[in-house]
Amino acid sequence: MVTKVIMPQMGLTMEEGKIVEWIKKEGDRVEKGEPLFQIETDKVTLEVESPGTGVLRKILVKEEETVPIITVIGYIAEPGESIPEAEVKAAPTREAAPQKVEVKAEVKEKVPARGAAAEATGGERVKASPVAKKLAEEQGIDLSRIKGSGPGGRITREDVEAVMAGGVAAAAAPPLEGKLQKMTTMQTIIADRTAKSKVAAPHFYVGMEVDMTQAISLQANLKPKVQAETGLSLSLTEILVKAVALALREYPRANVTLDGDKIKFLPEIHIGVVVALEEGLLIPVIRKAETKSLSQITKENKELAARARAGQLKPEEYGNGSISISNMGMFGVDHFTAIINQPEAAMLAVGRVVEKPVAINGMIAVRPMMSITISCDHRLLYGVHAAQFLGKLRTILEGPDPRLG
Repeated sequence: MVTKVIMPQMGLTMEEGKIVEWIKKEGDRVEKGEPLFQIETDKVTLEVESPGTGVLRKILVKEEETVPIITVIGYIAEPGESIPEAEVKAAPTREAAPQKVEVKAEVKEKVPARGAAAEATGGERVKASPVAKKLAEEQGIDLSRIKGSGPGGRITREDVEAVMAGGVAAAAAPPLEGKLQKMTTMQTIIADRTAKSKVAAPHFYVGMEVDMTQAISLQANLKPKVQAETGLSLSLTEILVKAVALALREYPRANVTLDGDKIKFLPEIHIGVVVALEEGLLIPVIRKAETKSLSQITKENKELAARARAGQLKPEEYGNGSISISNMGMFGVDHFTAIINQPEAAMLAVGRVVEKPVAINGMIAVRPMMSITISCDHRLLYGVHAAQFLGKLRTILEGPDPRLG
């Protein structure tokens, strides 16, 4: 049976995708459900499973090429079965895998895809995962020295870590001064969307400081419980997710989006958490966050962040949020403003917790203070809405609200 391989639609907003890597090559046997190729969309890089069992008879779209969704990009069939010749002749193809010399020559000519190929110090391109490439760059390790254990000899993080553990001499990292680097699809999309967001949505900003004494105490008290239930450490980010969700439940006027010329009040509360990547950012979403315990939020948040960094987010795990949180406190940032992740109405920027002298009942005391700044779309929210939402959030954190536990 002939099976068409198509560019899938991974999410409602996806219109096209780029082939990052064919995990299987022409002539390879593939089983249904086995990883077949890797794509880069406007939001994430991920592996796509084979839709059928047979031989990958023809690849119609090369690595690094971008095509619209639902485009036929290849055929899986048994030997002897005929495949549509008209489409094969019209589509760009590469030579079959057995002609190894020609395939290698083609790889050298390509611009390295995100995580698909890395340039070694000798100028040769080698296959490496995004994490392996980043780790090698940080450690100044020459990837050409490493034999990859992944599919097709691809270098994995474990391969790089094994070199580090073995004490293999590292080559000096190449200087970046004067280097021109092509933007990835993700970087291009981020640049386009942030520019459009600033133009389409008139941003305004409202900030407050929060006394985190009680929230930090809550974190310390609940850490053993969360650790026992999940095996993970409870962070302030997870407490913030729950607190923001509770604040939205108390103040639903801020849980809105734009629907044409109407303000749409969202029926559920979904909180996005910004995850920084080497080449951009992703915002996975914790659904119905106000209904979940801190243990559930901790487990979900850390799993989503790990999948985001590995390029394995599913379409249902990002998008359609109520509000997103960008926490840069771990980088020592005191205060910043963020660009709204449309079509959301707001983005919350969170700074670090720092001890400051504050006046309490006419006395000076040193307290752990945290800056929070909300960026709002003035088409949907006004200053009073931002102030009232932040006031609810501050009250919940400073209480602390018993619902947090």
